[in-house]
Amino acid sequence: MNTTVNTTACRTALTDPPPSVHTASRSTLRQDLRLAIRQIRFEQRAFWRNRPRAFFSIGLPLMFLVVFNAINGGHHIDELGGVAYSTWFVPGILAYGLMMATFSNLAVTAYGVHIRLATLPGLIATLALGTVCFTVLGLAITAAIRNAEAAPAITNLVLLPLTFISGIWMVLADAPTWLDTTAKIFPVRAFAHGLQHTFHPASRDPGIVGIDLIVLGIWTFAGLRICQRWFRWESRH
Repeated sequence: MNTTVNTTACRTALTDPPPSVHTASRSTLRQDLRLAIRQIRFEQRAFWRNRPRAFFSIGLPLMFLVVFNAINGGHHIDELGGVAYSTWFVPGILAYGLMMATFSNLAVTAYGVHIRLATLPGLIATLALGTVCFTVLGLAITAAIRNAEAAPAITNLVLLPLTFISGIWMVLADAPTWLDTTAKIFPVRAFAHGLQHTFHPASRDPGIVGIDLIVLGIWTFAGLRICQRWFRWESRH
């Protein structure tokens, strides 16, 4: 009997960690949370102190949203089956805003553009993959950026021309074939078109454009490969 009790006690001692281990784990978790919160605060302060970056990331997309909707908000686009201009434009500027690390909910609610439940799966999938894609590409492009001050100029030099050929600012129904083909190669067009499709009243559920997700996936993979090869946390001077 005593042998059985002793054996059970030994097994319990071996399998159950002492209370000090649980206490240390909780302490480590609290420290990690405090460090994460502190890092978030630091990043927010650094972001808002960099005025050019804050303007290009938040101010510029909001300005475009207000100006273009003020000019064309009451119009309908015949080339797209009479869809309201705001229904077509807001998803495009949403894509641009997310690419510039900015807003999502504000763009959707500000001008009465409704999210369709039938195409919600496509919206979620496109938003998720697009956000991951441009986050990875944002890290990858640091291989060509020497410091934070140069980041807004270089990212806008890369992104802005692509937004104009990707159907974000205007309908490109009569664009040359070579220009349309070129735009389809890049993730900007895939992201914008995927979101525009989910908001279009004539789109069928689940609102997923397979080729757009494939393009975003390819660019995500390419960005990951670049990060593995050249990304460094340390800034270069």
